[in-house]
Amino acid sequence: MDGELAEKYERLVGLLRGMERVVVAFSGGVDSTVLARAAGDALGARALLATADSETYPASELGEARRLALHLGLPHVVVQTQELQRPEYAANAPNRCFFCKDELFTRLDAVAREHGGMPIVYGAIMDDLGDHRPGMEAAKARGVRAPLIEAELWKREVREIGHALGLPRIELPPAEMPRLWEGDRHAAIVRRFRELGYHFVTVDLQGFRSGSANEALRWIAKK
Repeated sequence: MDGELAEKYERLVGLLRGMERVVVAFSGGVDSTVLARAAGDALGARALLATADSETYPASELGEARRLALHLGLPHVVVQTQELQRPEYAANAPNRCFFCKDELFTRLDAVAREHGGMPIVYGAIMDDLGDHRPGMEAAKARGVRAPLIEAELWKREVREIGHALGLPRIELPPAEMPRLWEGDRHAAIVRRFRELGYHFVTVDLQGFRSGSANEALRWIAKK
């Protein structure tokens, strides 16, 4: 990577090193993978990766996140999240992502406390600051930090860093997103929404940015 990008990456590593130990919200997307690698470079085994498993997360991507964690050589835990059980999320309001992320960070907070009160970080980037991102409000409310933003890293730069470091990652182009609906996962999601009283469910991929499934899925449903 070039000098400016290397400097930003070192800034990122320095930020994480200053935390002494950390829980990384790890989806396996390009942003969280670069963040995880930087946490490993900064803290070694004192960086704990945590991936959510829920009805909205394809089993194939969970398996890939596990493989990425092994590739990075970092400790990894899987936490069960139940955002569909939250009435606020099921109501499908415009701020539903707040409750999705709040569910995630609630589970990660329990993991952090089990390990002595570790800080939690996630892979928000500079590009996210210009969007309507209720999930970022959930992070702020929970005291979850976004080191990629603190290091002023943009999506293009994160991708370049990942490429320079030789990192594999989960990142599907929009044309391949229909693969997320193959097999039993699609049927399970639709069945759960019907139980909640929805007549139909569609997916809007206009907000797709990072390539991780749980960030790409934005529910639009009508009772």
